[in-house]
Amino acid sequence: MDIIFRNATIVTDGLEMTGDLAVRDGVVKAIGDLSSLAAARIIPCDGKILMPGAVDLGLNLADGGVFDPKTTASFAQASRHAALGGVTTIINAVELDDALAPSAAIKAHVDIDGSRAFVDFGYHVLLSAWTDRHAALSREAVTAGVPSFWLARNGAASPQPAPALLQAAIQNLPDESIVITSPWDATFCDAQARGNGNGSLFNDQMEAAFVASLEPFADVGSCKILLNGISTPRALEALCHARGVCSRIAATCNLANLVYTEADGDAAPKCWPPVGTKVDQQALFAALEEGVVNAISSGHKPRTAAELATAKAQRSPIIGAPTLAHFIPAIHGEGVLKWRLSLAAMSYAACSEPAKLAGLYPRKGSLQIGSDADIVLLDPSQICNVVESESFAMSSIPNPYAALKLGGRVCDVFVRGRQVVEAGELTNNAQGTFQSRRISLRG
Repeated sequence: MDIIFRNATIVTDGLEMTGDLAVRDGVVKAIGDLSSLAAARIIPCDGKILMPGAVDLGLNLADGGVFDPKTTASFAQASRHAALGGVTTIINAVELDDALAPSAAIKAHVDIDGSRAFVDFGYHVLLSAWTDRHAALSREAVTAGVPSFWLARNGAASPQPAPALLQAAIQNLPDESIVITSPWDATFCDAQARGNGNGSLFNDQMEAAFVASLEPFADVGSCKILLNGISTPRALEALCHARGVCSRIAATCNLANLVYTEADGDAAPKCWPPVGTKVDQQALFAALEEGVVNAISSGHKPRTAAELATAKAQRSPIIGAPTLAHFIPAIHGEGVLKWRLSLAAMSYAACSEPAKLAGLYPRKGSLQIGSDADIVLLDPSQICNVVESESFAMSSIPNPYAALKLGGRVCDVFVRGRQVVEAGELTNNAQGTFQSRRISLRG
């Protein structure tokens, strides 16, 4: 064997056990009592949690976010922060060049990102409209390994209202694909007014009404529907009802809504959906524990200090914050250590369920024999008051978690058996690869 992790608390697919795990040639080879096996490297894991690397469906560097390879907010930096936060696979939203065929446009992205990725990656295709040509283009994208389509609205200037865009996408997308929509995005765009951007136009009735509007799609198309960023008890109730009518609906919630509430005031990041009350937050944790909400998304969308200070931002605050660097510690600290989320539910919501929605399970998001050796070692005893490592430095980008007590420290991270984080610091061993994906209608 190449590596054996000894005496770890192994948490995967909703199961928790104490034992050993062996890796060879970048995949998991054995789990259990492996005391009779030898390996080139033995890693003692006493007192540590060993879990699959998280899968993040919510990276968005293209839709209005900073996307400049010369800045610390680039894809390269985001993939490094993902590794530090225990995320080993990221799915980023990208716009395809209309001048190229989708397969060629995807390859162009892969050629650039593959040379600088620290973790494995995939893409969502951004769609702001649906025309006759999109049916053929979507089929080609699915064939090229990109089966997810993010409905991205750009304010009142978007050529199609959100309901029309959603209906067209669901009617026409291939069966083996998933459409991603955000109730808060659609509601604001179609109101043609975002007000001052602080969430005053957003309320739980609007979110719940959008969720309920998905019920008629039970008899329309066959692709999956992913609600990105559900946030209120009323919307959760509507989700349960809608799912009873249309079983193809899944949902995520954003990390910021699990960490912050309105009581945190200016310390909370500006995000959509805006952070809610403690009641809202508690409802989200309960929904994750019960499986009503499938997955946790980072909502990673970094903004520079200069952006946040612009005159426009004073009138309508710029939305977005970096979240990847503290993904697993924040979930563990706010959920598990505060008795609001079990370890089993954390492994579901951060690992296996998003991997299923992405079309990557069980290769990703799980520690089964034959799965990729995407492994995170978390020390739950290390409570970090402030970020001390230079690896977390974001230069001109404010870190919304710097003042929090992070509940646990990501010590070591492996991607396909290659160590990318050691003792909390990035290594030079990273070589992230593009993940071709295929959505299963059964999972």
